[in-house]
Amino acid sequence: MSLLLLDTTFLIDAERGDVTLDDAIDDDDDVAIAAVTVAELLVGVRLASGKRQDARQVYVCLLYTSPSPRDWIWH
Repeated sequence: MSLLLLDTTFLIDAERGDVTLDDAIDDDDDVAIAAVTVAELLVGVRLASGKRQDARQVYVCLLYTSPSPRDWIWH
């Protein structure tokens, strides 16, 4: 089991399909995303346009509200 803090670069790579979350994260890993990473991803949503903006919004919402056993947001 590992504690993983996912950074913005990794999550953008995952969004683009360069890496998959399932390949990088084991089921027993504890996963977290820092609040600043969420903020950076939301800025990316805001700066995008059209269909790209919609896709990024969905991606960030899925990360933020994921009903997985992983604790996505570190408080």
